Amino acid sequence: MDKIAKYQSIICNVLQSHDYQTEKVQSLFLADKEKHHYQLLAVGVDKRNAYYLWVRLHLQLKSDGKVWILENRTEYNIADELIAEGISSADIVLGTIPEDVRQYTGFAVA
Repeated sequence: MDKIAKYQSIICNVLQSHDYQTEKVQSLFLADKEKHHYQLLAVGVDKRNAYYLWVRLHLQLKSDGKVWILENRTEYNIADELIAEGISSADIVLGTIPEDVRQYTGFAVA
């Protein structure tokens, strides 16, 4: 299995493992396997009974094999989960961190 296919499988498995549903909120996993974008959304109604759609996680797998974490509005340390499943920290970019300080994160700069 090539690196892109392996990483795609890991990303999908990790994000799907965070699937949940309550009376008013459910998660929705979206995978664009051609353009390599993966999202976990929260869909539901809030305390005021207003509808919302919220991007909780957004990852992109680039053609160079780097996994960019573009959004993480969860309590999960997705980077550590990806590492535990076999993605190298050298292939993970914390896209939410400014480029000039990424070198201090222990992950890829870009």
